Formats: sequence, C-alpha cells, structure tokens
Amino acid sequence: MKRVFTAPTITEAHLIRGILESEGIEAFLKNEHLSGLAGGIPFMEAWPEVWIIDDDETEHAEAIITDYQRGLK
Repeated sequence: MKRVFTAPTITEAHLIRGILESEGIEAFLKNEHLSGLAGGIPFMEAWPEVWIIDDDETEHAEAIITDYQRGLK
C-alpha cells in the first residue's frame, strides 16, 4: 500500500479515488473522518489521503493524478 495523494478536502480525495478506480487502480481513503480534529492536531495530519493497494501501480497512479492537476482529466 502506498499513499499517492493528500487532499485539502474530502471532496477532492473522493474525486481522485474515483478517477484512479475508473482507470483500474484499487484505491481507498485514510483520514476520511479526521477533519473534526483539525485544531487538536496539525491540520495537514487531518487531511484525507488517497492510498493505492498495489505498489506496482504507483507510477501509473501518480501520472493520472498529475494529469488531473494539470486539468487533463
């Protein structure tokens, strides 16, 4: 398992996970419910994270995320 994205919002985390899964990459979210703790812990530690199951898919997942961030997806 490998973290491939940290999102400032849960909406963006779900979007990235959905994009990855539509490309055949199994992904899941961590910290999905920690936003309520922001203030009690460093805020970036409460941000939702997108993780992939298969480390061998890391390069492909990162390329997909880069395309999304550039507005290509």
